[in-house]
Amino acid sequence: MIRAFRLFFLPLAFGCLCYFVWGARHTLISVFGSARVTYLAAAIAGWCMVHLMAAAFAVAALNGCGARIGYAAALRIHVLNLPARYLPGGIWHTVGRVADFAGQGVGRRQLTAFVLLENALAAAVTLMFGGASVWHFHATQEWGEIALLGALGGALALSLIPILFRRSALAELSPAAYVKMVSAMLIFWLVAATTFVLFSYSFPNVIDSTSFPEVGGAYLFSWGVGYIAFFAPQGLGIFEAVAGSVLRSALSFGELVSVVVGFRMVVLFADVITWGIGVIVWGMRQKG
Repeated sequence: MIRAFRLFFLPLAFGCLCYFVWGARHTLISVFGSARVTYLAAAIAGWCMVHLMAAAFAVAALNGCGARIGYAAALRIHVLNLPARYLPGGIWHTVGRVADFAGQGVGRRQLTAFVLLENALAAAVTLMFGGASVWHFHATQEWGEIALLGALGGALALSLIPILFRRSALAELSPAAYVKMVSAMLIFWLVAATTFVLFSYSFPNVIDSTSFPEVGGAYLFSWGVGYIAFFAPQGLGIFEAVAGSVLRSALSFGELVSVVVGFRMVVLFADVITWGIGVIVWGMRQKG
């Protein structure tokens, strides 16, 4: 049932985004035509840096669960599997990494714990910090109470995850190991939020607020909501709709959603660049 709903939702979300983009095409031509290229380039570079922290989290999580994996190996596995992110379903990057980690000798139970931790901590961190930011800046507006619930839910999840893992006997997470995992995940999302802020700065007068906490927090919250919407692969449509509702702008909802869609292109370019560099670097090492 869930699989069928996801297959139905994907073309629906894509169609809605295309509708908004087409309806806002004249505004988008003006907005993107006046974009500041330096900020866009910085945003792409920032997302390339995100992948460095993704590998750091993998090391912290796997080693914290009893495995032995080095940073260089984790980075290579993460980067070389990046094209799988764009296969239908939204799970194939995880599947590819898990297969490669298994080839490095990581056990099944440790891999299961890693996948659960990666997903649970991503949702908890983004909703906690993003929700707190949105609630602070929009406490009296329609998203204020929802954001507060998200922040409280994220905080509760962060406190319960070690207990649940201990009771399930899946992994014994020591306090030090858990702090490393949460810290790596938090830095990952701080870099990701910075990338979105740089993207927003590329378009003068599009987003009313230029406050880093407000814009970055809106990104984190919107991503978190899209992430827990399991029927939307990679939060497609949900992330854009929430961001279009939360961010303050003189543009209409549809126009702002269309601009936010452009951030996925930043991510795509950064992924391609990172993967290309990885192929060259590790290809040269193998030849050497």
